[in-house]
Amino acid sequence: MNLSYLDPKIDLVFKRVFSRASLLLDFLNAVLPLDAPIKSLTYLPAEQAPQVPGMRFSSIVDVKCCDQSGQVFVVEMQMLWTAAYFSRIQFSGDQATVNQLSSDAAYQSLCPVYSVTVLNDVFAKGPGEKDRWLHHYKITRLADHDKVLQGLQFVILELPKFTPKTRVEKQVTALWLRFLRDTGKPGFVPDEAFLSYPPVANAVKSHRIQGL
Repeated sequence: MNLSYLDPKIDLVFKRVFSRASLLLDFLNAVLPLDAPIKSLTYLPAEQAPQVPGMRFSSIVDVKCCDQSGQVFVVEMQMLWTAAYFSRIQFSGDQATVNQLSSDAAYQSLCPVYSVTVLNDVFAKGPGEKDRWLHHYKITRLADHDKVLQGLQFVILELPKFTPKTRVEKQVTALWLRFLRDTGKPGFVPDEAFLSYPPVANAVKSHRIQGL
């Protein structure tokens, strides 16, 4: 009996895999430039309804959660890049910030928001961009990039560009990105590296299908 695997880049499969908090936690710790590791996650509604009177637009994201310190993570799988996508992720990230604030809450209660996009396409082209697969955007002072406004950050991972270079990338980060990039391809067979790391092995096994 042969085994085949659903492609985790498909919207419903992506949501199914990362509906398991243990897998999502491990994935975010592996790929994000965090100041401190995530220890626990709580899922939040994926539909972000507008909190501002008169605003008609809402956004629906693939996965939304917060960690033990209140940081919010909006995670999306995107197959194709479009010119409007930067505006879309800014809108979703802004909504994740605004939706934290009730009418009687103080601005100081707002927690940082990470907007995370796994992209199965290439948007950054040109000199120096060939091997740059992780793009991290945050608000900094132009005269001194070490001065950062803590709040909204964007991380975009370009799967087609990913080629592990360093020892760290060849370990957990590489396994998760290889899982997203390769699983579901015709003839895919998980190798020993996949199966030896329990979170990725569980992700692979969770959406395999049996064939004749």
